[in-house]
Amino acid sequence: MKKQAVLVAMVVILILSGCTNMINADEMQQFRLAHSATESHPAHQSMLYFADSVYEKSNGDINIEVYANEQLGSERETVELLQAGAIDFAQLGAGNLESFSETYSLFSLPYLFDNEEHYHQAMDSEIAEYFYQSTEEIGFKGLSYYDAGARSFYTNKAIERPDDLAGLKLRVQPSETILAMMNAFGVSATPMSYGEVYTGLQQGVIDGAENSELNVVSTGHYEVISDFSHTEHIIAPDVLNVSNITWENFSEAEKQMISEASEEATEMHKALWAEETSRAIEEAEASGIEFHHPDKEPFIEAVEPLHDRYSSNEETGYIYEQIRELVEGD
Repeated sequence: MKKQAVLVAMVVILILSGCTNMINADEMQQFRLAHSATESHPAHQSMLYFADSVYEKSNGDINIEVYANEQLGSERETVELLQAGAIDFAQLGAGNLESFSETYSLFSLPYLFDNEEHYHQAMDSEIAEYFYQSTEEIGFKGLSYYDAGARSFYTNKAIERPDDLAGLKLRVQPSETILAMMNAFGVSATPMSYGEVYTGLQQGVIDGAENSELNVVSTGHYEVISDFSHTEHIIAPDVLNVSNITWENFSEAEKQMISEASEEATEMHKALWAEETSRAIEEAEASGIEFHHPDKEPFIEAVEPLHDRYSSNEETGYIYEQIRELVEGD
């Protein structure tokens, strides 16, 4: 832990030593945006779109350099750099933000959203602001969201009912809510770095994992499994965040430009994500992967106690009710 703190401190010093963000109003302002996806991933393309849009809207006064593939550090290190103002913008997964804000843990609740339409309805409303603002007290805030797909199970057999998961060793994210979900399904949860999943599947250390179709193909996991079951138990976004230190130095006009650009990038990303997901499914099917579409009701019933926990929680209860009312109030 001490070594990690020293490493982050050194990176902060190196970055700040070359930082000319706001020194001279007559000079171009330079900013950094970090994320963990590869350069071929839709997330990177959307971040480039965002940066280009800001550059154009500001008539070249604001230039944002996009750093992909964790070039400036892991997601956790990126958060620390964001808090220090050494990184200006960062796209972070909701699952990782859960470690910094209990509000974000809602996204790990299985079947919080009925479907993708319900998810977009919530995230395109004022409800999203509850999430974005929940990290302001610790040094950064959300600006907009980007689709990251629905998480489903992939392994070497069809998953048609919760019973089919019993005893399987599945890689899981280090989330209390996800672990509780896996326990409800009878899964032998195996925490593991996502970068180790391919080898884990190949060597039989784990029986499967859960993620979106696009990520299963982009990581090559489809090469070492045979079945993908559309349980779609979690739909969660990636979030574009800005450091408080950076944000407070922008003029109101600049804030407006950046907010507009981030929202435009969100819409662009929706179309790009859908297109790339369709392409990924075609590629996986061509390689022999079988896709299954189980009845979700038994899975929903199995995790009902988790919904009771969140609906009665002081921190998340109100937001949970707002999200559910979008469909239950119809």
